[in-house]
Amino acid sequence: MKALTLRRVLALLLVLCTVFTTVALIGCADEQQPDDPDATPDSDTTDTPEKPDDGEETIIYRADTPAGLDLGKEEFRILVYDNANSTWYDVDFAATEITSDIINDATFKRMAQVEEELNVDIVSYPSPEYGFAYMNTAVSTGDDLYDAGIVCARKAATLAERGYLHDLLDTDLPLQTDAPWWADNCVEDLSVANRLYMIAGDISILYRKSVRVYYFNKQIAADHPEIPNMYELVENGEWTFEELANCVFAVSEDLDGDDEMTGADRFGLIYTVDTMGTGLIGAGVEIVTKDEDDYPELTFYNEDTVLAFEMITDIIYDDDYSFTGADNRPNKEMMTFENGSALFNNCELHNIERFRAMETDFGILPTPKFDEYQENYRSIINPVPAGMIVIPITNDANLNNTCYVLDALGAASKNTLTPAYIDVYLEGRGARDEESRESLNIIFNNIVFDLGYIYNWGNIATFSYDLVRQKSTAFTSSYESIAGKAQDALNTTLDIYDRLD
Repeated sequence: MKALTLRRVLALLLVLCTVFTTVALIGCADEQQPDDPDATPDSDTTDTPEKPDDGEETIIYRADTPAGLDLGKEEFRILVYDNANSTWYDVDFAATEITSDIINDATFKRMAQVEEELNVDIVSYPSPEYGFAYMNTAVSTGDDLYDAGIVCARKAATLAERGYLHDLLDTDLPLQTDAPWWADNCVEDLSVANRLYMIAGDISILYRKSVRVYYFNKQIAADHPEIPNMYELVENGEWTFEELANCVFAVSEDLDGDDEMTGADRFGLIYTVDTMGTGLIGAGVEIVTKDEDDYPELTFYNEDTVLAFEMITDIIYDDDYSFTGADNRPNKEMMTFENGSALFNNCELHNIERFRAMETDFGILPTPKFDEYQENYRSIINPVPAGMIVIPITNDANLNNTCYVLDALGAASKNTLTPAYIDVYLEGRGARDEESRESLNIIFNNIVFDLGYIYNWGNIATFSYDLVRQKSTAFTSSYESIAGKAQDALNTTLDIYDRLD
């Protein structure tokens, strides 16, 4: 049981301190911030204080909940990940007190604030299988046990296909899906026939932790004058797979002179089988695109996709320059990067916790573009562990209140949790350099939620894994072997959604 009395006392003190500090900064200013790309002059979701002495702007986000809303201390029941996995476990709702841990304290403060503002008791319930197991069982038996849940994206897709989730775009729901605390691109990418069954945002860090990036060893880069300033490449839109290849080929070296490249030598790139799938997405490949009625269509295979595949295989298939452990086992690869034996490591953002122990400084880069003419960098979540917010159909009586609490948590998280995660947890204690700030902004502002990658119809998102394991170049024939199954699986999903009320 949570220590509710202590939590509410601490919560009130924290909220009062925050309010007094904010009032001191903003005075009586009531104007909206027209320069915020996520807000409009008529929006009720943000307040903008005056600029502090350092010239930085602070935006305070608030959900547009009904004035005087009082939930009478009812429970807001949210399903979360259990602690069975050492990486993918709940940190968003586990805090019960202030501990001086950055993320714990940020989550505690935002929960305490919302509990006080709405007079609600937030209660979390851990579930196996990334939130899926208990949600699936509860809905299948018709039990109203949870108001909302955090379920990994691929399992959320399964729940949606079973008709177990509410459509978050239902006009009867007060959820503010266009608010800035919900992830950019999420609603547009994940909707099907103008229905939305899962959403990601500031309320949880579990999707951001899963984004794949390129870590680089700053010392190795500095020791090779032919290596350009990679942050400048990113800023100028010139960080491409061609530039990645040039850097990888420039630094690889047989350090022990045994005429064999092993873990004792220096490689340009440490990779896993996921490097192919995420690399294709980063290079602009769209597994599906939407038609005018918001229905996804397979658009994966074309000439540009083949060229992107060839660019990536030219880098990762050459054992003299790139290194991987057997069958996508990351510990061996990360150890190599930690020991300073590789310029790049392509893996997920949560690995920054391991890399803090490195003696050598490292930086963070987005997935390269196909070429400099590609408009934006593109990052992709790992749909297996990435957490998404869902609302089960068994939640009927509390549906509006659930939306109010989710929006309030999202707004409070954008004020508290996201700055803690980005500005302190990643930048201050992780990447160790100010330049990574802009890289992280680029990464987080350009996450794509490709439906094909998440639903994986007919293994269309993962068939390339076997090609990488075998170092096979038979891309076209491999795609042709699964294309029909992928189309059939997509059609089945669309038929299911068309039958849902």
